[in-house]
Amino acid sequence: MLRLVSWFLAVFVLLHLLRLVPAVGRLFDVPFLGFFLAAAILSFLVARGGEAMARRASAARVRRELGSVDTPHQRGKLGSHLLSIGAAREAEGHLAAAAEGDAERLEWSYKLGCARLQLGRAREAIAPLSRVVARDEEHAFGAAVLRLAQAALASGDLELARRELERFEKNHGPTPESAWWKSRLAKARGDRGAARAACHEVLSLQARATKFQKKSGRPWAAKAWFARFS
Repeated sequence: MLRLVSWFLAVFVLLHLLRLVPAVGRLFDVPFLGFFLAAAILSFLVARGGEAMARRASAARVRRELGSVDTPHQRGKLGSHLLSIGAAREAEGHLAAAAEGDAERLEWSYKLGCARLQLGRAREAIAPLSRVVARDEEHAFGAAVLRLAQAALASGDLELARRELERFEKNHGPTPESAWWKSRLAKARGDRGAARAACHEVLSLQARATKFQKKSGRPWAAKAWFARFS
């Protein structure tokens, strides 16, 4: 009972604060609608907060379990876990040590490149991703090639980006993600017509995708939908 009362109090406090927000505040003055919107927002915030706490607890547990032994393999596993929960900055150091100490395992170099991409260090991501692609262009079901194309594009190496996108589509055919990066490549070259055409290709591929494929294509389709107007 106390928890339910606390919940309603929290909703009313949030509702009061939302009414003070310029432009959208009037929406929360509408009877019932304002209350339900505030309750939905609070539920979302509580859920996200719970997820964040769970991720922190999971990271702390993995640090205790894997951080006690300083080997490339253990650091690679720790770095991989940290990357999976969004802690790319902390993960990068562990993955760099793992990639150097256990060079035969491509997973560490691949994830090191992914971590550096997330940190906005695309130029530094090219070397580890290139090592992976040179040895196994199908690593991570071809995702290593796409990440290399992404890193090259972000670094301004448009020719490398073009080659890697062509390599991916030769092996796997076009996908919403590969078409999205083609649109960014065309935009970087100043070809707005080709960029829009590639965005339409993203949407066409997403429309024809199987139910299983649609989930992975949604973020790229959403980006392409808005990019058509820019």
